[in-house]
Amino acid sequence: MSSSQRAEGSHGFFKQYISRRNSLMDFIIRFERALSHQRQKELVADHVDAFEVAQCILPMPMNKQMATLYTRTMFQKFEQELIQSTACFLELKTEDASKVVFNHILALFRRDQIEYMPDKYILKRWKKIAKSGLVSDANGNEIKDSADPGLLIKRSTMSRLASDVVEDALMSEEGCELLSTTIKSLQVKLKLLKDGPNRRQCPRNLNTP
Repeated sequence: MSSSQRAEGSHGFFKQYISRRNSLMDFIIRFERALSHQRQKELVADHVDAFEVAQCILPMPMNKQMATLYTRTMFQKFEQELIQSTACFLELKTEDASKVVFNHILALFRRDQIEYMPDKYILKRWKKIAKSGLVSDANGNEIKDSADPGLLIKRSTMSRLASDVVEDALMSEEGCELLSTTIKSLQVKLKLLKDGPNRRQCPRNLNTP
């Protein structure tokens, strides 16, 4: 993908959330909201890839192989290519009796009875484990990811909800006051919930019979 294509893709994505009529504050809120939505989709996709295996339309060994290796998005693209390849007919073309060109590589595999995709054609960036490699800091030390994927999804969902509420509240002074009062009340309730039922009770005087 070229830099211009990446720029167009980013522009198309943020255009759903941001317009030139937004104030600076609106821009910041909407920009963070866009990133939150994007991260939410990514976390959900990662969860699906980690715990689910895509259903295969074609009961072919290669299709089942890719369902276990590829991410859901890449597998769907691959499966469509595989389905289309079943309608391909190989046509032998010769140029100076040396060059052979085939219509589709998957059709070629089928003709040669290659049931599984050779490893050299499976790129890591398309696989479910693409994010499982080692990540190092500036000093070359490994950075270990100890975050719980389920917790990350919950955090992303709550952040998205909070962003939507803040955006609605900023539309009026009354909305800001209502949100501020509600948040303060919620903070008290969450603190009580965090402390637990035992801590809500006053300590009993040991000298009292």
